[in-house]
Amino acid sequence: MAKSDKINFSTPSGFPEFLPGEKRLESYLLDTIRRVFESYGFTPIETPAVERLEVLQAKGNQGDNIIYGLNPILPPNRQAEKDKAGETGSEARALKFDQTVPLAAYIARHLNDLTFPFARYQMDVVFRGERAKDGRFRQFRQCDIDVVGRRELSLLYDAQMPAIITEIFDAINIGDFLIRINNRKILTGFFKSVGVEEEKIKSCIGIIDSLEKIGEAKVRQELEKEGIFVEQTTKNHRLYSY
Repeated sequence: MAKSDKINFSTPSGFPEFLPGEKRLESYLLDTIRRVFESYGFTPIETPAVERLEVLQAKGNQGDNIIYGLNPILPPNRQAEKDKAGETGSEARALKFDQTVPLAAYIARHLNDLTFPFARYQMDVVFRGERAKDGRFRQFRQCDIDVVGRRELSLLYDAQMPAIITEIFDAINIGDFLIRINNRKILTGFFKSVGVEEEKIKSCIGIIDSLEKIGEAKVRQELEKEGIFVEQTTKNHRLYSY
């Protein structure tokens, strides 16, 4: 490289870099979260930053996420190896964009080595090739917990989740917060408890899910078409909001 050449040392857009004080704060937060996760019996795992592309795209798991693919960059004196280095099909690789898809691959790879229900936590960095802006990065850390069962899994594990969130937020003194729960099993049980016929429950859940889009008055109208009137409608709205 000639002496006159200039190198841009700024970080690529969307890829954060921490000063020592910021890194200490991150470490404190991660340690706090880790302690709470482990107090509930979750065990740590780590999956590779890189997965096979076919795994990340399996059955539409990619969603709307833009994946960063990996291709080898050869030095000038090794360009003859370019064709051999090119990876296609099952050998194509990319950076993981979340923890869920790699967890599924991890379970498949270690199925006979794990005890179920398997409760794990993971605090790895993930990558998404989306537009970077304030509060939205292309590289960020996810603190993720999941419980994987075989055949049936107790709803008690679902009940643990808001308790874990509350304990973490209290521990880091985040201030006042509200946890919203949107779970079709809870809504199904609620509709049954107020006497809604089972064949109408699915359509009622769809109506409740549209509350923020169409407003409370329209939701009441739609529920009344299903035979659910004022008293039940009010209860449904309270369940959804609080």
